[in-house]
Amino acid sequence: MLKIIYGGGKYYHFDSQQGYSFEHSNIYESLRQMSGVEVIYFEYDQVKKNGKEWLNRELIELVKKEQPDLFLSLMYYEDLTLETLDELRRLTITLGFFVDDHWHFDNSSKIAAVHLSWIATTY
Repeated sequence: MLKIIYGGGKYYHFDSQQGYSFEHSNIYESLRQMSGVEVIYFEYDQVKKNGKEWLNRELIELVKKEQPDLFLSLMYYEDLTLETLDELRRLTITLGFFVDDHWHFDNSSKIAAVHLSWIATTY
């Protein structure tokens, strides 16, 4: 069994009024339906209620506790610190999926990529 911690936004712009995000509907739901894969969802939407510091601390604790084979993150927002990405990479394999590189490269992928084990992009 492959254990993945999936980090992403459940709703568009973390707003339930806008409905499920593309990533939730297509990536998370696809992973969840795969046989031989256990997916633990870490919703970045929690940052609105609990703040960035809390989000980073809770994610590290979850990875320590669950010891996943992979941490897969949709890197849409800059809510994860570079220190958190470095710590996660020490704990497991990390894969950052950058979905908006055509306009988000300079303030996201370009900076975070070296702090991850692997990256993927739509650009």
